Amino acid sequence: MDNIPIEYRDRMLAEQTAMMEALQFIAQLLICFALLVALVILIVNISGIIWVRISEKRPSEHCRP
Repeated sequence: MDNIPIEYRDRMLAEQTAMMEALQFIAQLLICFALLVALVILIVNISGIIWVRISEKRPSEHCRP
């Protein structure tokens, strides 16, 4: 590394920094996407449970005289 001119070292450092920032951005996007999918699955499961409980209550209400 000692025989590399300073201009190239600065450029390589800048490119490496830009690459690391890009990788961090991609990682953040993947984490946000995973959290969004988990939230949608949670909402679907909760709404399914609520739907089952509501549908269980309706027949019992209609059967009462």
